[in-house]
Amino acid sequence: MVCKGFRDCHTSKAKLKNCNDCLSVTNESNPTVREKGAAYTLKNENRLEIFVFKVDGKLIDGVDEMRCDYLFMVAQSKKAQFVELKGSDWKHALEQLTNTVRLLCPEMKEYTPHLRAVVRRSTPMSIMSKNLIPIRKAFAKQYAGATISIGSKIIDEA
Repeated sequence: MVCKGFRDCHTSKAKLKNCNDCLSVTNESNPTVREKGAAYTLKNENRLEIFVFKVDGKLIDGVDEMRCDYLFMVAQSKKAQFVELKGSDWKHALEQLTNTVRLLCPEMKEYTPHLRAVVRRSTPMSIMSKNLIPIRKAFAKQYAGATISIGSKIIDEA
């Protein structure tokens, strides 16, 4: 179940009563999340305010829905980085990411979703890239400007 206060939380910039404590707000130059031997860093040279939501077990709770691990939201650029950190299985990571987008995008229509899967052990990039082409095209068609990236162990991006 998606937290009922999600929209109010990311638009009001304040924790709400009965909050699941899924949100941290930062202006660090390199906010990073780590799990399962994988890491994701969002470069923030301009020190913009970034909302980092812990999605799995916090923002989306229960066993009914697949969901990713984290969501980084940058209000100034209207970008939403959906992040899944995995030991392996990039295809399942994409399923988790796309389902999270399906659940949360109605509450954040002004944001462009960007999917980021970081896997510790992965399929060779040449095979993965070929399989990703139709998925990327379909996702970009559904969400203008949207992107999908899969990296091995670490993704650092601006």
